[in-house]
Amino acid sequence: MYVEAYKGKPSYHATGEILWNENNISETNTLKSLTQKLVLYYFPNMKTAFSAVLNHSTQELQKNDFASFFFVDLTGKVRIKKAEINLTASNLLNRKNYSVTYLYTVNTTFQRLPLRGRELLATLTFSF
Repeated sequence: MYVEAYKGKPSYHATGEILWNENNISETNTLKSLTQKLVLYYFPNMKTAFSAVLNHSTQELQKNDFASFFFVDLTGKVRIKKAEINLTASNLLNRKNYSVTYLYTVNTTFQRLPLRGRELLATLTFSF
């Protein structure tokens, strides 16, 4: 993957799902979802690396009720002599929750998950 990234080729992944339950006890339900992930790497030289990760998810919470979620994370790393500086920014769009519905045979579960807000993490590492 790093060789392709160095040549400027991004990585993209998409997954689609259709979930349904059919039984004699309750009404038949169908829920659709789509998740996509785009990862970009940039290596201007042997001591510097940058990456960006963009995630998109669309979930059908109930019939014809969709929720879309976007997430963006950035990472940068620079090596200077025996020191390495890492910066990571997570959840740049500052999403506060994520909702999803699961179908299990005759049960349907809805969850709204709280998320941490925007974060910035900096680390400095020394080698001896």
